[in-house]
Amino acid sequence: MRLTELSTLFLDGQTTGLSANQSELLELGWSVSFGHGEARSQLIRPSQIEKVPAAIWRVTGLAEKDFAEAADAEAAWRQVVESARSANCAALVIHYAQFEKPFLLALHRKVFGEDALPWPLVDTYKIAQRVCPNFPSKTVRALSGHWGFVLPESNRARDHVLATQIIWKNLIPLLANEGVTTFPLLQEWLAKKTSAPKAKAKAKSVRLYLFSREKRLALPAGPGIYEMFSSAGQILYVGKATSLRSRVNSYFTQRRTTRTRLHELMTQVADIRVTATPTALEAAILENDRIKEIGPRYNVSLRPSAKPVLNDTLESVQQLQAAATEDWEKVKVEWLQYPIEELHAKLCELCEAHGLNAKAVTVPQLLRLGKKLLPFEGPPEELDEIGASVHRKLKRAVRAIHRTRWLNELSCCFVAWRVPSGEWRCLTFEGGELTNAVTAAAPEFNLAVRRGPRGQSPLDRKQLDRVRILLTELTLFAKKGIPFEVRFSKTRRFSLSAPPNWLSRAAKPLPEVPPGEGAGEISNIADGAENSVELTTP
Repeated sequence: MRLTELSTLFLDGQTTGLSANQSELLELGWSVSFGHGEARSQLIRPSQIEKVPAAIWRVTGLAEKDFAEAADAEAAWRQVVESARSANCAALVIHYAQFEKPFLLALHRKVFGEDALPWPLVDTYKIAQRVCPNFPSKTVRALSGHWGFVLPESNRARDHVLATQIIWKNLIPLLANEGVTTFPLLQEWLAKKTSAPKAKAKAKSVRLYLFSREKRLALPAGPGIYEMFSSAGQILYVGKATSLRSRVNSYFTQRRTTRTRLHELMTQVADIRVTATPTALEAAILENDRIKEIGPRYNVSLRPSAKPVLNDTLESVQQLQAAATEDWEKVKVEWLQYPIEELHAKLCELCEAHGLNAKAVTVPQLLRLGKKLLPFEGPPEELDEIGASVHRKLKRAVRAIHRTRWLNELSCCFVAWRVPSGEWRCLTFEGGELTNAVTAAAPEFNLAVRRGPRGQSPLDRKQLDRVRILLTELTLFAKKGIPFEVRFSKTRRFSLSAPPNWLSRAAKPLPEVPPGEGAGEISNIADGAENSVELTTP
């Protein structure tokens, strides 16, 4: 029977771990045809669902509550076998079958008492290794995306079955090029040894990409953002660059990288569109805005779901306070790195050394203590591992608070810096929004900038990240010796010639300003750690 006419069972399984001896099936997906409507899936409730790793819930997008009406593994497998037998399936097609095979064999043996699966197994991953040696990646996401089917972000069995169908459909003509057109010929071909290692390595070295070399070499050399699209027109990734041509080409010339996710992405990229910007800083801001608007699946750090660091560090201090005051109900077991009684003892020692009553200590008092510790490079040598961990958590929280206060200050400001042409690029930020941008012979400041009233709503995630990018770029300007100036109002400004140590300024004086120009007002940023707690971000 020709491969194009072969009745096939497509299957995918999601599991609670990597080993069939120690893990269980979580979901089975299957189809006996190429029709999307025919693909089915069944959740399987594991016997120890409470021990399913958090990483599994994260990558599948599932939760324990989803398994209230889930089937057991035996019933799900009987359903799969009955569907395949009704359709007279002659082969079982799985992508990367060596993973699912041990789970399926154990399950089939348990249900039917047989030591072999009812159908010969075809692994599309192994076929792709031989007929697509120059593809950067052969994962199910990479190959299905290369041929126009971009998988959703969550790993679900039904979606992977559909992807495996697309892969199999596109491998059939490539097999025909090898003279493999029937199932017996495929089995014979798979049983043969592959080509010599040197020839195989040479074939892999010439990688195949959907986006042509001519197009990427024609990209502009200046700063901007680039957006990567699949052949189906779905956006996969957004990035920024100081030089668009150089940055984009670097994706196609990396040979020794071990970043499998990068290879997976580049196997799917069919088009790259760029937007030029006057400066790299504006490219970084535009990148942030586009990622927030679109949420491309291969972007991570700037996505709206990313958790603000300040919230994490403040929660650490709140947990320390609960451990110190013996408020055990508030202590999260998953947060504890050390035995609770030992952590409590170390907190008591630290508080006593600084004149605090551990059993009544407050979060603001712990933050002020962290501020005292901040000038020291590391924990005292006499401290053990637990004591050093407490020191680090307190100092990290103070740094995060101070950084957030700087971000709030920079959310309404004027920034000017000298660009390579000798002119000045001038930006205006109001409430975290970039409201004006000009290039001038000298710094230009619109002193009518509006600052929100005290107690205003905190910055949203897009605004916060814009200002964080600005803070990062100002630090780079100082390190590279690029002249810049920041003004907060007619009388308040910030400029310096030495690289700023932004995160240490909660314990050291802030940058000097000319006499009578509001130095005291700026210095309030570093005052009272207890007031800083109010500046938590969304």
